[in-house]
Amino acid sequence: MLKIIKIVVLVSLFALPVSYSQSRTLDGTNDSVYNDTLNDTNTRFFGIGAVIGAPASMSITTGFYFVPVSFRVTGGFWGKGWYGLQGDIAFPFTKSKELIQNISVIGGFFATNVIDTDPSQPGIQIIRHYRQNYIGAAYDVYYAGFLMQTGLGFGKGNFPNPQFLFQFGYLFD
Repeated sequence: MLKIIKIVVLVSLFALPVSYSQSRTLDGTNDSVYNDTLNDTNTRFFGIGAVIGAPASMSITTGFYFVPVSFRVTGGFWGKGWYGLQGDIAFPFTKSKELIQNISVIGGFFATNVIDTDPSQPGIQIIRHYRQNYIGAAYDVYYAGFLMQTGLGFGKGNFPNPQFLFQFGYLFD
């Protein structure tokens, strides 16, 4: 549990220098060009792409990105025994034409089948169905098409809380 908290804190700290570097010029003065792009309609876009990670290992993602809130849905289906879906409501705190950083409220589910053996009957295989519903929070960064999201989810199901949730992929806009 402590390792997960340390990882989330380290990834979250990445946001501070990147955000600062985007809002200041080299001499430390405010970058008025950047400040104008925070509300620029040219930074609004629809994206579709693919990610690896939660909720279904390899998933399709699509979203609408604009100020002051963005929406994204990610999901995959690899048969009855391996599927998942996640929805994000994201609040950008750094936004330019190439870089968007968000704090997101996430919710979703994932399911998988695991083939196990019965210790009382050697050679007999049992298929166990595991499912998890979750809600949580995440930090995500979009830079020049690449998307990375990391966060924690809490919920009901067959897995212990919290669940470490991660996505990495590419969005076409």
